[in-house]
Amino acid sequence: MKLVEGSASCALSVRGLTVRYGGFVAVEDVDIDVPYGQVVGLIGPNGAGKTTCFNAIGGYVRPSKGTVEVHGVRVRSSNPRSAWRAGIARTFQRVELFWTLTVRDHVELARRLALKRKRTPPEADEIFKILGLVGLEDRVVATLPLGTNRLVELARAVATGSTLILMDEPCSGLDHVETTLLKSALEQMLAELSLSLLIVEHDMDFILSIADTIVVLNYGKQIARGTPAEIRASQDVRRAYLGNADASDPKAEPEAEPVRASTS
Repeated sequence: MKLVEGSASCALSVRGLTVRYGGFVAVEDVDIDVPYGQVVGLIGPNGAGKTTCFNAIGGYVRPSKGTVEVHGVRVRSSNPRSAWRAGIARTFQRVELFWTLTVRDHVELARRLALKRKRTPPEADEIFKILGLVGLEDRVVATLPLGTNRLVELARAVATGSTLILMDEPCSGLDHVETTLLKSALEQMLAELSLSLLIVEHDMDFILSIADTIVVLNYGKQIARGTPAEIRASQDVRRAYLGNADASDPKAEPEAEPVRASTS
């Protein structure tokens, strides 16, 4: 991994991020800032480029152009391990756990690696308490419901000692009750730990209720950035989500996904 000194005004600073696949431009000239202690949502219709952008930041896709700075250090790498070393942890749209291990195993293994890297992650019992996993520590994750396993994956990310966490559609597959529990756990985590979050999400009620700032993509380009209230009021965002629907209708909320081929 090659690191270049930079400004530490934000946990994450992305400038001019562009990803091309041959002649196809999946993401073009995207800027994202995640200030310390804040939650930034990354939203957009299907095929907007959210996942491509997310994976480029996390080291899973090599950008064609642009810069990514984590805690003021420029990261030039397409290696997820290098991104983690720079200070990024993440969760996945499809939960990625070791299904024969327990909740405690996941957290302790992540803490062990963090301590080896001279980081100072929270104690395991503190993580369990904050995320509502007390009493489940010795359960094998394969026996737990999806909503709980999303919390386990988040617990593992916290246990890495990283203070910048990328979350890829954490509400995917969850019912209303599970989504409410996840939101409560995130709010508790943010209140007690010094963390910054970048979240890709389709559940508009969830992301608009928890994010400080929202960045909106459409067809690979950034079309809006603002507070949840500003995004709700944006005509450009309504057009992107509602297609030919009347974007001037104040009752038209960007809550539904149009039918488009996904390229993210």
